[in-house]
Amino acid sequence: MNVLVGVTQHRDSHMTRFLKALGLARGTTVNMMHVIEFPPFMNQYTSVADDWKRQASANAHKLISRVVAPLSRQGLTIRSLVEDGQPGPTLLDAVTRLGIDLTVVSPYRSSRLAKFLLGSVTELLLSEMPSSVLVVRKPRREFHGELTIVLAMDFSRDAKAAAKFLLRLRLPRKCRMILLHVEEAGETLLDRLSRLDTELPPAIEKAKRRRKRHTRLMLDRISGQLQQRGLLVDKMLAEGIPAAQILRIADRHRADLIVMGSKGLTGLERYLLGSVSRKVARHALCSVLVVKGARRA
Repeated sequence: MNVLVGVTQHRDSHMTRFLKALGLARGTTVNMMHVIEFPPFMNQYTSVADDWKRQASANAHKLISRVVAPLSRQGLTIRSLVEDGQPGPTLLDAVTRLGIDLTVVSPYRSSRLAKFLLGSVTELLLSEMPSSVLVVRKPRREFHGELTIVLAMDFSRDAKAAAKFLLRLRLPRKCRMILLHVEEAGETLLDRLSRLDTELPPAIEKAKRRRKRHTRLMLDRISGQLQQRGLLVDKMLAEGIPAAQILRIADRHRADLIVMGSKGLTGLERYLLGSVSRKVARHALCSVLVVKGARRA
């Protein structure tokens, strides 16, 4: 796996502590990148600008060395990268150039009122990033070998990719997994068809029961794979608005991480989970991993 971590300040050490808790596989390459935003007015003063760039670069490498400390002795390959430019476009370019599988960022905002909102850079990455994105919030507690993870599942390719992503990690055995499937109550194609013809409801109900069995089989299969890793797994079915239900259950169980696909399926109709994943990432009190499956050429 090839990981890119966007480092902005010394407080970002909580990102690398979180990655350590997740357990990246040995041999993973972690690219620690700090982007220096060069003040345009300095172009008028060449010698001053050169000195400023050298000092900014030296400070950036020192910053990265402090932030990366929690990942030492993890069997990882650590690279320190310092580049000039605008953070969002520079990170997007690095993802393509370096062949990144996972981009890790923190939604740090200076305003206390906006502490749980995403910054403009994070919003851009969630919208445009071709790789999976992990938005790491400062944890509400210290990790001691245990994590609570909510994995939002449906029948989509990206949701299956999210489950496979977790299976690639060296998750601690005390990790608790909550497999969650949310059905949009009252708004599925089957529900709408049932209101069109009085002769349809029995067939509709039969189809809905078949879907529920399919859902349980899917959750059972993924649950079995996770349990083989020694993880504690709970399966949950919910009805309602997907983003709201995911946030509600994550908050109720004090989750440390929500994992979901970038796009998903619900009922018999496809809905873009891009808006759902952004809502979850924007309003969750915990970290959020948005996984993008491999795209067909």
